[in-house]
Amino acid sequence: SFDSSCGMAVNHFTVRGLRNFGYIGNLDRSYIHSQYDAFVHALAARGLRCSACSDSESPEKILAWLRSLPKPVGVLCWGPHIGALAIATCLSAGISVPHDAAVLGADYDELQSEASYPPQSGIRVACEQIGLIAAGASVEVITPYRSVAVRPDARMQLRALSADAVLFASGSAARGWVEAFGLT
Repeated sequence: SFDSSCGMAVNHFTVRGLRNFGYIGNLDRSYIHSQYDAFVHALAARGLRCSACSDSESPEKILAWLRSLPKPVGVLCWGPHIGALAIATCLSAGISVPHDAAVLGADYDELQSEASYPPQSGIRVACEQIGLIAAGASVEVITPYRSVAVRPDARMQLRALSADAVLFASGSAARGWVEAFGLT
């Protein structure tokens, strides 16, 4: 659900000391606006606020918006393609990623996330657990958020699939976060 994944995103950013936040996504689309609302609500529960950039296709508008934000800033993007655009836009303008702008995709696509430089982290939603449960696999509930510096073993991966959402970073993206913010 958006509530779970956005709560996870807020936790991911705040445990790293971030207090400024932004969201990039086309807010004219109701399903994207629903996710934005969930992110705003999760931030508000901690007394935090968010700025939004609704023009997710224009690097020029994204850049102007990013420049207007106080740094460092945690930016949640509707999807990994928007996250990749945000990262490229930051780097072209000399905004350091993830030090000045920590970019997180609200979904995770390994190819798109790894193709970004630096690679972006994302939130993998619980779609995969449906197939596992339908196939009769036994899955266990685990704490939905935990940063790890290494790839979890197969049993831990199955347990993670039963959570509403799991924060996921490939090895190179995880190394970038650990370098910038340390282990949490």
